[in-house]
Amino acid sequence: PTAPDLHLGHTVLIQKLKHFQDLGHQVLFLIGDYTGMIGDPTGVSETRKSLSRKEVLENAKTYERQVFK
Repeated sequence: PTAPDLHLGHTVLIQKLKHFQDLGHQVLFLIGDYTGMIGDPTGVSETRKSLSRKEVLENAKTYERQVFK
């Protein structure tokens, strides 16, 4: 989670997960944290800065609240 909120790009995936859930499947919403802490590993983009563990966990909690409301 490199940003504090979900964005429009997440919508398609979340809708598809909801569709699978409606069909009786168990959905696991997994939030990875490694790339959020290292930023842009290629060094090409300066817009993706490294985040602290605390920032990443706070962003992940926000994602959870937004997905499960």
